[in-house]
Amino acid sequence: MQIVDIISEHSLFNPNLVVLVALGGMAVVAYLYHKISSIEVHDAKANKIAKAIHNGAMTFLREEYKVILLVVAIITVGLYLGAHKPAIALCFAFGAFTSMLTGFVGMIAATKANVRTAMAAKEQGEHGAFKMAFFGGGVMGFAVASMGLFGLALIFMNFKGHSEFIQILSAFGFGASLVAFFARVGGGIYTKAADVGADLAGKLEAGIPEDDPRNPAVIADNVGDCVGDTAGMGADIYESYIGAMVSAIILGLSQYANHDLLDSYLIFPLALSVIGMLGSILGIFSNLMLKSEPSAMLRNATYVAIAGFLAGSYWYINNFAQLDSNLFYCVVVGCVSGVLIGLITEYYTSSTPIAKLANISRSGAATNIIYGLSIGFESTVLPVLALVGSVLISYHFGSLYGIAISAV
Repeated sequence: MQIVDIISEHSLFNPNLVVLVALGGMAVVAYLYHKISSIEVHDAKANKIAKAIHNGAMTFLREEYKVILLVVAIITVGLYLGAHKPAIALCFAFGAFTSMLTGFVGMIAATKANVRTAMAAKEQGEHGAFKMAFFGGGVMGFAVASMGLFGLALIFMNFKGHSEFIQILSAFGFGASLVAFFARVGGGIYTKAADVGADLAGKLEAGIPEDDPRNPAVIADNVGDCVGDTAGMGADIYESYIGAMVSAIILGLSQYANHDLLDSYLIFPLALSVIGMLGSILGIFSNLMLKSEPSAMLRNATYVAIAGFLAGSYWYINNFAQLDSNLFYCVVVGCVSGVLIGLITEYYTSSTPIAKLANISRSGAATNIIYGLSIGFESTVLPVLALVGSVLISYHFGSLYGIAISAV
């Protein structure tokens, strides 16, 4: 049976709600951006430095996007004319465009939030600075989730009965992957080059600290942090976000092709992302009420979001969509493994291993390098075990589709 026949037989699928939630996520992006922009920075020197960093970051992004657009255009034309695949070509370009737009929005918000975070630290202390930085990062996070959901929902609405539906979904994901490749590698190379340049020009040649305002390379260093950790990392996350949902949809189409509730299994990855976005909104705004030290606030936001997400997922699976209840265990496994990896990372970067490394470093650079390298190797063991365990448990409860759902 052809893909178009399988999907057309099931008429219950309706992605309109996904589009509405995606637009709601974009409204959250606009709200957070407004919160950031509405705060005035009265320090002229800080404004001057912030403007230089903003201009540098946007200049880099502009030049990088020119190259990406050229490559995207060549591939799109090749798919359209050479392979005679207009729908696939369109969705490939659409995937690349949404990724680039997400990076652009995140970059503008980040460069605005940076100086306001510094001023909040000076005027309001640790809590005020954290809240401003949290909102700045929230713009990128919700932009990724909203744009990804919006793009996939539009593809479902326009191409769900197309004979090349799987290829169209894959093309959208490949478009996002192409941008991630350029942004992650290009941004990463630039930020490391700028970082090393600041070290060489400041510490070694002039004998001043890396972040000293007298060091002209500081601007390039801060620009590098923005392009690598905002646009680059954002594009990488966007590609992973899209890839997880696309793979789950394709596996669902294969695993449940003859199932009466095929539509429900196809929409399930998007439904999870919708519920996850609602949980994330709950988590991010819970920080306005739950005040504590920054690391606890980050954890609290995560736990509140996950609690809301799991409750919504359980209700959706068992009451609304009436899917295989074992899939809820795959969802739980995905959440638990994510939390575990986060806690393991926090332990190895801010707890006992780092304290030991600092103490050992008193004896010189050699022991610093040797012990630091050993900590780095050791820190990969538990995350790998967590991932392997997640894959095995998810496969037990939901086969390959369950693994993909755990990733979503």
